[in-house]
Amino acid sequence: MPAATFLQRGHHDSDHARWAVKILLLPLHIITGQSLLGTSTAAVSHQFSTMEQLKSKTSCIPMICVSLANTPQITLMPPDVLPCPPDLIVTAVLSLLNVCSGHTSLSHTGCNEVFRNVIGSGKVQKCALEALSALSCCPGAEEKLNTVFTVLIHYLNNPDSDPTVSSTQVLPGLIKWMSVCKDLSSVTHQLRQNLAEVVKKRVCDMRWEVRDSTVEFLGRMAGVMKSATEACDVLGSPTCTTALLREALQDPESYVRASSISALAQTQALSWQQGAAVTQEQTEMVTQLLQILSQDTEGFARRAVTQYFITWFSSSSSSSPPSLSTSSSSVLMNSVRSVLSLGSADLDWEAYTLHTHTGTRAEEVDSNLAGALSNLVELGVISALLSGLVDCDRPVGLKACQLLIMLRDTVCPLSCSALDATTAMATVARVSCELPGWGWGWEIKKMLAMKATDWANEVSASAEKSVSNADEVASEEEGEQGARVGGDCVRVGVCELLRGLGLDEKLGVLTQSSDHVLNSPLSLLQDILTANAAGAHPNTEPGQEVIVDCY
Repeated sequence: MPAATFLQRGHHDSDHARWAVKILLLPLHIITGQSLLGTSTAAVSHQFSTMEQLKSKTSCIPMICVSLANTPQITLMPPDVLPCPPDLIVTAVLSLLNVCSGHTSLSHTGCNEVFRNVIGSGKVQKCALEALSALSCCPGAEEKLNTVFTVLIHYLNNPDSDPTVSSTQVLPGLIKWMSVCKDLSSVTHQLRQNLAEVVKKRVCDMRWEVRDSTVEFLGRMAGVMKSATEACDVLGSPTCTTALLREALQDPESYVRASSISALAQTQALSWQQGAAVTQEQTEMVTQLLQILSQDTEGFARRAVTQYFITWFSSSSSSSPPSLSTSSSSVLMNSVRSVLSLGSADLDWEAYTLHTHTGTRAEEVDSNLAGALSNLVELGVISALLSGLVDCDRPVGLKACQLLIMLRDTVCPLSCSALDATTAMATVARVSCELPGWGWGWEIKKMLAMKATDWANEVSASAEKSVSNADEVASEEEGEQGARVGGDCVRVGVCELLRGLGLDEKLGVLTQSSDHVLNSPLSLLQDILTANAAGAHPNTEPGQEVIVDCY
């Protein structure tokens, strides 16, 4: 349409802009009966030809969609260009949505054929809902809040509504109008009740996509509210949102469970930021989330639980570092070890990557370096990062390596020979952690042994001795030598460990693409040997294909 092209180009004079605006509003003017054109004779002259085009379904839908797409821009134009108040355009879009759903009493002469083209049109509904979301920013929009809620709730409650349109257009539209309106108290009590009823019905829908989008809506709704009370009051009950989300934690679909966990984090973010005391219900929720982390069979939900605790850390640390003196931080910090230990054993590498990230916020626990480092050891952060460093999935190893380097540069910036320069550094040097004699601990000790020669010039003789054997590290004085044998486990000074792992070289390898490893001669040889060994295994069935996953 030439008028739409003209407006989109910009830099036009007022006379031509007025003409383009009236031409674009003409389809809405005709079909909704709203007086969008004023007394314009120029627009009236085009009305007959426009009506004829609207009677044809081939041209009707495209014309209306072009008109709708330009309404947000039109409402923001100067008053001398607009033929009607901006809020009247919002009313016209709402009227069109009513026509599309068959929920209208309009009976303009000559419009019946146009109505037949529009009723039930998913394309027009989609364009109208997109336009309505954008119109939330137009002047005078807030006065239309109750009418907007009425129409959108009708769409959510209408069994004939396309569930995809409801999920992708109607719910986001409600969020958009909530986010721009300054005072949601103007929403009537009846509308709040209607919305609550629709939401409760949708979270029990047979279609998981409907349940999922509704749960996401609850979280986003809490995210745009200015206070926790305001968020709860929209649905008419202070416990409605949380109750619905906790119920969704038991949903049979993993996507819905994951969305409900994310939504719960959004509903509590404000109270976390304000340092509010943890309620009994929230404590029970933490227990439930840790249970999901350890028992849920799907990675989506486990990742969401980890992200929940990351959000909690981030929100709590935004105003002040977490302190065990507050009930909120106490519950949070008591959960860290469980989160990290469960995450370290997670087979889902994406979940594990999130778990390694959880530990980064714990550096703010204590401003004292030695105290902070000790806390990281006690919380299991160091163990989780070391375990991640030798993980078979490259993204996990890369993330863990980056965090360990950051930790090394923050807590242990000096060389071993300079550690005695200050009492503080000497205290940091005495902080140690335990390496188990199996699994990741054994792998870490192998790495230390491989780096022992290069490390010899940087560490003391006793520290060199502590890493010369991959299976045994001997020491007599933990503070000076940094290692002590204890059964199958070994205690190693954290700073000595971080310097002795060759993290910078490790990072260089991990940052290279998977193809670098996959296509290397060594990788090919290892692949061949592994496949040969697997093929020769007595339990291998004849003709069974051996598949090797190699980075």
